[in-house]
Amino acid sequence: MDLDPYAEQETKDLGASSLFDLSRALVRMKVLQDRCVTEEGEALRTLNKEVTELNEKLEEETRQREKEQGAKATLEKELTILFGQVEMAKVDVIMEFKASQPFIDACAVYYGDWFEDCLKQAKSVYPHLDLSKVTMDDPLLSTPTGDTIFEETNDPT
Repeated sequence: MDLDPYAEQETKDLGASSLFDLSRALVRMKVLQDRCVTEEGEALRTLNKEVTELNEKLEEETRQREKEQGAKATLEKELTILFGQVEMAKVDVIMEFKASQPFIDACAVYYGDWFEDCLKQAKSVYPHLDLSKVTMDDPLLSTPTGDTIFEETNDPT
């Protein structure tokens, strides 16, 4: 061990001078100990103060985060409601457009052209048929059950 050199020292009579030196050394050690305790106390108080400040900051940031999460949830609900309203507005606009005269006119042109093309094709396949009386706007008579009644003509074809 490291104590071997100290074990070799002799303990002869210390005398008054040595006893005084030993007492003075003990007093110095006590002063150093008190200074260390004081410094440790100040360091401990400083650390406690810093920990307290950090805990307060953490609590504040936690409250802020919870507040922001609540605001986010509220905004998400509002956004969902707005998306629903937009979808309903789309449906309403489409229905309104389909009921509008410009849409009906556009469809009449489209279906009218298709109807004319259909008549041309029927004439080319059945040239002996008289399709001159067939019009797109002729209402067909129907029975109360919805069956269509075709008018009889004197045309043998």
